[in-house]
Amino acid sequence: MERSLAKNHHFISQAEQRLNAIDRSVKSENQRIYKFDITEREKPIIRKTNSNGVKIEKNLSRLNLYALQTLKDGGQHNLERAFQKYENDTPNITKSLLEKLNSAKPTNFDNELLRLYALKLLNTIRNPFAIKRTLEMFSELHGVIPANKVLQSHFISLDAGNRPQVEQICSEFEVSEEEYVSWLKVLYLLILQPLDQGLNLIEHLMKTLIENNRVIKNFSIFRYEKKYEGIGVLLSDTMIDQRPGAGTQVQMFNLDASTFMMVMLIDVKSQNFIDLPEEFIDSSFKQSKVLHIDYKVNDLLMLKKYNQHCAWLAHSSVYCANEKPYGVVCEIQNTDAGSSK
Repeated sequence: MERSLAKNHHFISQAEQRLNAIDRSVKSENQRIYKFDITEREKPIIRKTNSNGVKIEKNLSRLNLYALQTLKDGGQHNLERAFQKYENDTPNITKSLLEKLNSAKPTNFDNELLRLYALKLLNTIRNPFAIKRTLEMFSELHGVIPANKVLQSHFISLDAGNRPQVEQICSEFEVSEEEYVSWLKVLYLLILQPLDQGLNLIEHLMKTLIENNRVIKNFSIFRYEKKYEGIGVLLSDTMIDQRPGAGTQVQMFNLDASTFMMVMLIDVKSQNFIDLPEEFIDSSFKQSKVLHIDYKVNDLLMLKKYNQHCAWLAHSSVYCANEKPYGVVCEIQNTDAGSSK
């Protein structure tokens, strides 16, 4: 693993945040995003923290969060370069998807959708607010070491690695040192260990999901035109992920300041919404189409539901390019004359 000097580790990439910047035309180091703290979840109610927004450069990040070990020369081995493989193309993939959706010509969206989905799922497992959940999701990886000999040697050396950030990270995110180190090891195995056809484990899991023809996979893209750009699509500090019933999973992701995506996965056999007739129990339920895609423009009811879910399920904060996110109450602060309900 190459030595790295990167110490400010984002768990939601700068590339994604910049798609939600207040002003995307300014230099990247000066770009800001409005931050809102959650004051009440059920209604919900949020409060803007700063009238000018917060700098994206240092937002949704922690020092040395993904540092596997600190080296004697001050550098470190970390996972930043591995994550950048997914992060750097985010703006281009998002732009390509939206241009295709707006085109009248029949086209294929699978490449963009799957790459964006992989990135969003990666955000889930690398989110420090979800360390315990990630360990539970990948409990079968406990005690596993890489098959690749070079990675195996490096992986084993991590047990004796110097990680001065441990105490601070464990305190903030309420995990033990064992849980934190186990989480770093899970991320290592998911991202760095090559499997069949050069895919890593998270890519392999994605491929398996898409090729599972018993699962209905519906991708819905909701976009809002310029006349609605003042109403604001939220970006959450955690992933919106719900399981409304057995065999059913609903996930929502911010794509940019005016777009969000909803993914619904339904396992036909294990879902409990509809009772299957006995004669269908042994059916394969193969889907004739791998991905089902819906594209809706200016659906304000869905935007309201999405923003309310963001505020309800966020750990503590949500973010937006606009100071008036649609469908939620924004409290006025005495110190922030720019806020309004």
